[in-house]
Amino acid sequence: MQLSQQVVVKYPLRIRVAACLFCALTAPLFVKSSVLIAIIVESVALCAAIWVLWYRVGISGAEISIRYFPFIAKHIPTQEVSEVIQQRALVLVTRKCRISLWGLPTSTGEAIIRLLPNRLQSNEDAEKSGVSRNMLGHRRWATCLGIAFVVSTASVVPFLYGNPLHEYWNSIGRYVLGATMCLFLAFIFEAGMAYISWSYFRSVDRINRRSSKRNGNAGQR
Repeated sequence: MQLSQQVVVKYPLRIRVAACLFCALTAPLFVKSSVLIAIIVESVALCAAIWVLWYRVGISGAEISIRYFPFIAKHIPTQEVSEVIQQRALVLVTRKCRISLWGLPTSTGEAIIRLLPNRLQSNEDAEKSGVSRNMLGHRRWATCLGIAFVVSTASVVPFLYGNPLHEYWNSIGRYVLGATMCLFLAFIFEAGMAYISWSYFRSVDRINRRSSKRNGNAGQR
């Protein structure tokens, strides 16, 4: 094990870009808004974007350093990792916490496994089964939330200016709009998780096939 080698993991670039774009597109809409729910949704989205952009995990043979927010970090000795779980993410399990690593390329996942203690093993069938279940779960939630978002968006139209229910905008319409924004945020999150799970399922499958091939070649020798 090379103690000096380090693997740095961040959220996938597409997730970081999506978080920035979402905040940039929605912030102007609610700067002067009087809808409390919309302001809360935008504030939560901004905090989530900062977290996604700042999150960083550095893994070496000596320790695992996790940076959550500015000036908020945690350092864990690598030897404390007791289990590796490959489901919708590569999860490193210690006595005190679980460290989830999302959207890893195949080469990065293999490099991390090499840095961990040799005693750690993983069950390939259980890994693929867990990844598949999580991928289907996120896809199902994304579908349901997408349908709910479309229905909620259509429900806002009657309350807009020039439509029959515009007089009820302050009492009902603005809350329907706030609920629509919440559904949109939840849909984006679940759609992103579904895509990450699908990408990770492919990565796990490639890692397992390469591992099986290496083991087969070693057995023939």
